[in-house]
Amino acid sequence: MIHLNENLEKRVAERTRTVEQSLRDIEAFQAMVSHDLRAPLSVISMSSALLERERGQLSATAEKNVQRIQAAATQMTTLVNDLLTLAHVGNSQLEIVDVDFSSLCEDVVSHLRQPGDAMVASIEPGLAVRGDRALIRTVIENLVGNAWKYSSRVESPSIEIGAVAQDGKAALFVKDNGVGFDMSEAERLFAPFERLRTAADFAGTGVGLAAVHRIVERHGGRIWAKSAPGEGATFFLTFG
Repeated sequence: MIHLNENLEKRVAERTRTVEQSLRDIEAFQAMVSHDLRAPLSVISMSSALLERERGQLSATAEKNVQRIQAAATQMTTLVNDLLTLAHVGNSQLEIVDVDFSSLCEDVVSHLRQPGDAMVASIEPGLAVRGDRALIRTVIENLVGNAWKYSSRVESPSIEIGAVAQDGKAALFVKDNGVGFDMSEAERLFAPFERLRTAADFAGTGVGLAAVHRIVERHGGRIWAKSAPGEGATFFLTFG
């Protein structure tokens, strides 16, 4: 028995060292991405912005090239920020508190709304969960932001946020009347860098829903979706 315990303790210690090394690697990766990639991207963005000011002195071809540089730098910066978000949600410390889900949704909607926006947003009052407030806000920003984006081109865009009974539990939902998607592709929704729509159709990096999935799982919950092409999409989520 003593020999078995010693072997078990040794295996636990080795596993702990492996996990600690993995965390150090993740932290090093985050630091590298944050500094070594952001710094040159900032230089590229600022340099192209300075060139943009010289429009009158640039040829039409040069102007187009400057615009391409700016667009590529912006896209890369967004991808870097999304990578950092994805890394953060996987290893950040959870601070579990009571969260006013409805209030957070209203705040996110107010930030998304632009003057003259035709979007109709319906938010059920009194929705509440227990979880990490910052991470739950990230969930809302991604789900509501996607609903807003993918329904923005329909004639009367609308989103609805509420709760329904699901297997004896309350499941929150975010519903839109946008372009929707084929359910045969649903398994790709939460994989990093998987996109059901091309960047030419709708901007994005394919990281947002992967981050949402990790956050919900870390809270002991689950997330799933229902949709059909041209009939909008509904995302359901529970928190453990």
